[in-house]
Order: sequence, then C-alpha cells, then structure tokens
Amino acid sequence: MKKLILILALALLLCSCVDGATKIGLDRLNWSQSLPTGVVNGAFTTIVKYEGSNVIARWHNGTSINIGYAGTDDHTVINAALNKGGKCVLTELFTPASTIDITKNVEISGLGPGTGLRSSVSPILRSPINPGIRYNIHSLDINTTADNTGIELRSNYTAGLRIANEFGFTEFNGYTIKNVRFTAEAFNGTLLSIHDVEGVQVDTCSFIGPRDPRYNEGVHAIGIKTYLSNSYTQCGNSVITNCLFRGLEYGFYAAGTSTRAIFLYDWQLVQNVMIACKNSIVSEYVDTVVVDDMMIDQTIQGVSFKDTSGVISNSYIGCHSTFPNSFAVRLWGTVASVNSVRVHDNFLWNSNTTVGHYGLLIYGTTIPVRFSEIHHNTFQSSDCGIMIAGGAAHLSNDINFNQFVNCKNAIYVSAGSMNTHISWNKMRSVTTSIYDGGTGTIKTSNYDEDVGI
Repeated sequence: MKKLILILALALLLCSCVDGATKIGLDRLNWSQSLPTGVVNGAFTTIVKYEGSNVIARWHNGTSINIGYAGTDDHTVINAALNKGGKCVLTELFTPASTIDITKNVEISGLGPGTGLRSSVSPILRSPINPGIRYNIHSLDINTTADNTGIELRSNYTAGLRIANEFGFTEFNGYTIKNVRFTAEAFNGTLLSIHDVEGVQVDTCSFIGPRDPRYNEGVHAIGIKTYLSNSYTQCGNSVITNCLFRGLEYGFYAAGTSTRAIFLYDWQLVQNVMIACKNSIVSEYVDTVVVDDMMIDQTIQGVSFKDTSGVISNSYIGCHSTFPNSFAVRLWGTVASVNSVRVHDNFLWNSNTTVGHYGLLIYGTTIPVRFSEIHHNTFQSSDCGIMIAGGAAHLSNDINFNQFVNCKNAIYVSAGSMNTHISWNKMRSVTTSIYDGGTGTIKTSNYDEDVGI
C-alpha cells in the first residue's frame, strides 16, 4: 500500500512539472508574437523583397506590411517598412521612383553587393531634419544614374545647441554609414551629401566614379560633399575612415562660406585611399580639418586648404598629370589669414617637373599664410618642392628637417614673405636649393648635397 501511494505521488509531481513547463513555453510564445511595432526580434524587424511582379514589405514573421508593383512602387513599399522603425533589410537592388525618407530610429541594410538602391531621383535616400532621430545605414549599394545625390544626411542642428546627457556629453552623435558601395554611373552627381548635421561616422565605404578625370574632362562626380545650407546651423565633429575613392572630380569637398567658417568644423579623414581623383581633398572656409595616414595617388591637386586650418600628416600624396598647376598640398589664404597649419611626415611626389608643378604651394595675393610648421617631409621631383608665392605677407613659416630629391627648386620664397625660417633640410639632386626673394628669411644649418638616388 505504501508503495502504491508513493507511485501515485510521483506521478502527480511529474504531471505538475510538465504542465508548468508547458505554461512557461506558451507564455514565451505569446510574448514573442505580440511584439510592439519597431522592436527587433531575431535577424530583422522588416524585410523588403520582390515576389514575382510585386514588391512587398513583410514583418519578420511573414505578415505583410505593404505591397505594390515591382519597380513602380518600390519607394512606397520601402517607406512603409522604414516607418516601422527597428531594422529593415533590402534584399534586392530596388529602383525607387521617388526619394526614400527616414522618419524613425532605424537600421537599414542590404545583403551585401547587388542589393540596395539605384535611381536617378535626388536624393535617393534622405535622413530627417530632426537631429534626435538616429540611423545606421550599412551593407548595401547606392547607385546614382544621373546628376543626382545618393544619400543626403541633414538636420536642423542649430549653432550653439547643446543637449547634455547624464554623462555631460553633447547628445548629437549616432549617424553611421558603413560598408556602403556608392557608384556614380553618370558623369555628374554627389554620392554622399552631408549638411547641417554633427557626429557622422563614415567607415569602410567605397565611392566610385565613372572614369579617370585626368583623361575625361567631363567627369564632375563628387564622393562626399559637406556644407552649410542656411545661416543658423553648424556641421562637423565627424570622421571618415577606411574608405576608397576612385575616378571622381572631388573625393572629399568641404564647401564652407567665408562668413561662417567656424560653423563648418572638425572633420577628420584617416586611413582612406584616393586614386585618380582630380581634386582629392578640397576644404574651403573650414575650421580644422585633419588628414592623416592617407594614400592619395594619380591626382592633379592632392590636398587643398583654402582659408582652412588643420593638419596634414603621415600620408603619401602623388601627382601624376599633364594638367597645369598641379600640387600635392596647397595652403591658400583669400579672406582670412591661414594660421598654424602643420604639414609633417608626408611623402609628397609630383612627377611633372615642368614650370608650375609643386610639392607644397603656399599661396595668397593679399591674405597671408602664417605660422605654419612644415617638417619631416620628403619632396620628390616637381618643378619646385615648396613654393611660397602670391605676394602676400606670408609670415613666420617654419620649414625644417625635410628632404628634397630631384627638384629643380627645393624652396622658393617670393617677394613679400617675411621671416621664413629654413633649417636642417637635406637637398639631393636639386638645381637651386633656396631662392630667397622674401624679407628676413632665416637660413641655418642646411645640408646641400648633390647625391643621385
């Protein structure tokens, strides 16, 4: 009898455990199937795909969000998916007929090469003006097919606005573009436009133009352009890294305004490769640009700082062109003095040794370049390694510890320049080491070696 009671007790216990486990499992299932809109569950929240002649957006569980005709309604269906927030996966190379707008915090991705967006509308994909909406765009293609913009990043970020979080940091970052392959199929257009927004990170992207602009003068495509669109916003505090630029008129173009230069500021370009870009990096009226650890080759004009402060360092910049007035680096003052630019530890090569081709050009007709530090660079070939020209009162520029190889003129100081400090430079196979037409040029301890390399 005791054994029978024990067996019955064990059976009841087992039944209660199974029932409890079943209830837990059902509770979990019910919870996962009642997720609110925009919450990521699994690999994605929404997915957009072609199904026969239709384009359709579905939830992760297969439930339809929106459906239309493939090719005709791509933009409508994709917008419907993005309006849900969360993560949206584009599984095809869609051809939207109108701009696709980001309206909520969202992660947009493709499935790698061959998936994404291709269109002639401008822009193809556009961020909101609300700086509080975050987005992450990655792992897809953006193809422009006309004189249009691929992705436009924008906001109404007002100069002086500060939104502090609990750590005391400004809460404006959170905009990421990564592993995106931008392609300009036409000769014009801007692949990535950034204006009035702060805290953008562009990483491991490619910006590919239609042809080599050194031999095709009709190429006017731009890789990245940043600017201010109105009189009260600011734009900057952003980084571009590990990207490839090829076959463009401009690789990176920062187009500021002379009256608001301090509000387009703090751009960092690090470890990028730029090949066959006519104007690789152009910065106009910008407060602080850092160019570091770059590979720039087959260019006409490498890095141009017009009324811009900053640093150019640890880079290879090679000019290979028959176009006139080529240079690896130019510092240029037009409306405000260019102060305290550092150019150091670079290899600056200009293969054209005819008149008007430079390693470094310091220029200004009335506005000077002052207090720049140019040191530990190698200047290879070119008509002139360093040219200080234009007639402005360029003041107190230091040129120290550089090496000049196979340059007709190593250093040329034009009239008007004052107190140029030149010391401890090595000259090899140069025709003229230093031409001094300036006032108060200081020359000390220069090596003058005629050694073939």
